[in-house]
Amino acid sequence: MTDATLAPAARDYLDRLDAALAGIDASTRADILSGVREVLIGRDADAVAARIRELGDPDFIAAEARAVPVAAEVSPDGTPRARRPEPAGLAIVAAVLVMIGGALVPILGAVVGYVLVWISTVWTTRQKLIATLLPVGTALALALVLVAVRLGLDPSGEAGAANPQSAISPTMVLWNGIVLIAAVQLMVGIWLLVLARRSWAARA
Repeated sequence: MTDATLAPAARDYLDRLDAALAGIDASTRADILSGVREVLIGRDADAVAARIRELGDPDFIAAEARAVPVAAEVSPDGTPRARRPEPAGLAIVAAVLVMIGGALVPILGAVVGYVLVWISTVWTTRQKLIATLLPVGTALALALVLVAVRLGLDPSGEAGAANPQSAISPTMVLWNGIVLIAAVQLMVGIWLLVLARRSWAARA
């Protein structure tokens, strides 16, 4: 890797990941490297170190990629035939984007992650719904709190003039809500990775 926008630690990590992925299907290998590169590109040394800790050891990522079995499908004449499995990189990139995609590209990054989650066959529909509804529910709750603060609701729920001495402001609620949503996204992404690993192990 010679991209000037990649910190030395990022280039080293990608080189180690590339080596660890040796022997894996070229398309899967390219998907994983591309997804990880997007996470690391343009970040300083400290941010890269934090992202690398979240991604984990390259050998672990490679092991997860190799754990995806070749699935079978039935041909028109009724005989089974092998088909190309879903690249493990798809689920990994999806979960990573759910975790930190919103920090890379506000809103859009996380949306792309969820689109990939729903495309993937690694998770069940129920798991996908939970992963999607948790952050959506958190965002809706945040919106309701913001509305309440803006309207100056008193503890009894009656609307009145906002108290200028109140320690709670819309800005405070907004920033705390953003932190809360980011934490929810992080936990959901980790949960998806754990489920994906279990799914691959069960299919092996």
